[in-house]
Amino acid sequence: MSRTLLLLHGYQQNVDIFKTETLPVEKVIYETFATQTRIIYIEAPFHAGETMSGIALRSWWDPSALENVDRIHDTLRHMAKILEQHGPFDGIVGFSQGGALAAIMAGLLERPVKNRPISFNTAHPRVTFVVSYSGYREHYNVLQNFYEHKIQTPVLHFINPDDPIVSEDRCIRLTERLALKRFLSEFC
Repeated sequence: MSRTLLLLHGYQQNVDIFKTETLPVEKVIYETFATQTRIIYIEAPFHAGETMSGIALRSWWDPSALENVDRIHDTLRHMAKILEQHGPFDGIVGFSQGGALAAIMAGLLERPVKNRPISFNTAHPRVTFVVSYSGYREHYNVLQNFYEHKIQTPVLHFINPDDPIVSEDRCIRLTERLALKRFLSEFC
């Protein structure tokens, strides 16, 4: 049985950096499922600065401008297009901001198409699982309707209490919106 996984990087990363950081995860996936797994890495749509050596960094949304509804809907349009072009996906694996987006997408895919935001116009079926590493629940008003219903998709949620960027509390707030969850704390 073939599986296709969507991998989403975190804030101020890009696909190249993310692939390097996730090589151990990719190795486990391929060892577990042999060659029957296809992994698709997607680059976030927004510029989020550069490294000192000039490498462009990306984000799924700008955390300092989250009340800008257009940016969120631009991301949802981007992801709907990815789902249509590269899917169907069995699961989504996301890190930090990508983990937050993975949970949002799983919840939206559970809804009937007519109840999804118009910007998330996709016939993609719901995914069977999400793996989130330091994913979190955004507290901005513009995103709250995405958490209106508990997310039914099973989520394995890794929480790092020593994460210098995403607080443990923000990660735990995401688990409160998950109906089927397993979360592990103190991973490395």
